[in-house]
Amino acid sequence: MSSGESDMPLWPAVVGNMAGAIVGIMFAGPIGAVLANGTGPAAQWYLEQIRREWVHRGDVVLSAAEQTGGVDREVLFERIIKDPELGSLMARVIAASGSTNLEEKLRGLGRTLGRAIANEDRVDEALCLASALNDMEAPHFRLLRLVQEPQQGTSPGESGERTIGWTRGNMEHVPGLEIVIDSILGVLIRHGLVREVRYAGMRITADGPRYAPSSLGELCLALVAVTVQGEAAG
Repeated sequence: MSSGESDMPLWPAVVGNMAGAIVGIMFAGPIGAVLANGTGPAAQWYLEQIRREWVHRGDVVLSAAEQTGGVDREVLFERIIKDPELGSLMARVIAASGSTNLEEKLRGLGRTLGRAIANEDRVDEALCLASALNDMEAPHFRLLRLVQEPQQGTSPGESGERTIGWTRGNMEHVPGLEIVIDSILGVLIRHGLVREVRYAGMRITADGPRYAPSSLGELCLALVAVTVQGEAAG
């Protein structure tokens, strides 16, 4: 089945139901009521832009799910309708896709859904990934990709060595992330996307533990396939 708006039996319904709700939440009071009802030309234009954006996001997600899952959209939706766990996963994917315009994240959500469609043993893994992706944007992917790379040792006696894992002190020197590092790192830790690195002879520094991607974090990067620009070590 070809990609496109006509191939998405559920997504337009979701768009129609949620567009009014989104606008109603965004604008309280009489203005919100008018916009949600779409009675004026400007409101109708605005809601149409929301609808178009949602359809575009849905198309990106579903195209990635089709390719990864090896099924067309009709089969994909049939499986989601029949399986409550896949239905829960789809709900998380829709929620996460509704709050981002990052194409890599949208494709990652679709690939996460597709993997679960292809192998139901991956549903629990996919639910965790979808929840994590819902809380992530470009800075989170950037940091996760950065801590994947070994860096020059920064502790006394480590000069010239390639060290696995990044400390918070290393991370806070990354341009653009200086004042948000605690927020970003907290999301990665909460979703189990990074792990503390421990090895024999490891030097403990005042910067705290070293972090590197966990197995789930590595999978997240593979599914999102983000290329980080301007990587810098601390």
